[in-house]
Amino acid sequence: MGRGLFLNTSAYGHVNPTIPVVSELVRRGEGILYFTAAIHQPALEEAGASYQPYPHAAPQIAVAGDTLADLAEKLLTTAERITPTLDAIVEDFKPDYIIHDSLAPWGKYLAARHKLPAISSITTFAFAQPRQLAHLGQMLRFVRAQPIHPHRFVQIAQTYDQLLRQYGLPNEGVVDLFQNSEALNIIYTVREFQPQAARFDNTYHFVGTSIPEQDGHATWLVGRLGTDRLIYVSLGTIMNNAPHFYQLAYDAFEGTEYQIVMSVGQVVSEDTIAAAPDNFIVCRYVPQLSVLQHASAFITHGGMNSVHEALHFGVPMVVVPRSPEQVFVGRQVIERGAGQMLSWEQLSVEGLRHAVDQVIADPVYAANSRFIGHLLRQAGGYHRAAEEILTYVEQHRR
Repeated sequence: MGRGLFLNTSAYGHVNPTIPVVSELVRRGEGILYFTAAIHQPALEEAGASYQPYPHAAPQIAVAGDTLADLAEKLLTTAERITPTLDAIVEDFKPDYIIHDSLAPWGKYLAARHKLPAISSITTFAFAQPRQLAHLGQMLRFVRAQPIHPHRFVQIAQTYDQLLRQYGLPNEGVVDLFQNSEALNIIYTVREFQPQAARFDNTYHFVGTSIPEQDGHATWLVGRLGTDRLIYVSLGTIMNNAPHFYQLAYDAFEGTEYQIVMSVGQVVSEDTIAAAPDNFIVCRYVPQLSVLQHASAFITHGGMNSVHEALHFGVPMVVVPRSPEQVFVGRQVIERGAGQMLSWEQLSVEGLRHAVDQVIADPVYAANSRFIGHLLRQAGGYHRAAEEILTYVEQHRR
């Protein structure tokens, strides 16, 4: 039996796709010690992993309004703070390999220090900057992509370079701070949905969606779904305190033939929930996988995890992004003909209703979503991810 150390952030979208992978690794006899936020402990322990909290607070990477520079500074500060303590844990646990999230550079540093095989778990799109590209070009694109003072960028680049030198790693460009590429990279999409897919070499394994075969926790809700014209609405788990948006959805679909299931999160007021029209089911938490299996359309913020779950079940989308990354994902949805995208700033009752009517009435949207979903399901999912990991680790032993 091998021993794997999994280092993740606290974000649901980064943890959820890995849970079935962990379960499959455990089924194959591996012991997995998993670091993330305590909110994920029950699911991870159910999957068979040993949960461990970080020595300091779990890394809170995604925050509304953050720029790339903000994210870079968070990653570097977190890595400087927690890597020394984790180093002692690695010495004690003695893992055979380390799996880390693409936004967990401390995993890359620890693997390098202890000369362990490392795997990067990429739940976003991969950056089209594998090792073939000159790192000067990467840095220039990084600077142009965000309004950042040159002095601040220099500080980020210098801190990053110092950390790499400390752990004996080459500097492949500051953009890799957001991906932390390894000799094995597991990406939870398919090449057909990945931008610039041809640029990625055979160290990048596109395994499709990592979704368990069944979700048995939603009978309380599925029994209430009484229409074949079901719309699911969710803004995800981070930027969901949006009472204006929820009221706009009420106004758009009240009294229509649609049944609406809407997830609003833990922050919005009870008054917002109480104002829901009769054809709405509004909950603070919705079992997304179960509802998507019955949905005719999905109004989504465009999070990578949510979009892939919709595609997995062939559901057309109306994407209403609130961050640059979500805009990027939304553009891929449009380019693949699986939905439409609306501007958050210019969103209107009429525009939202019209977009939903269109993606439901035109069967091409659902057909395109089903096609991509077929590719995602056929790519191997968590079974293939586990197989790639174990094959790679075994090759490293030889």
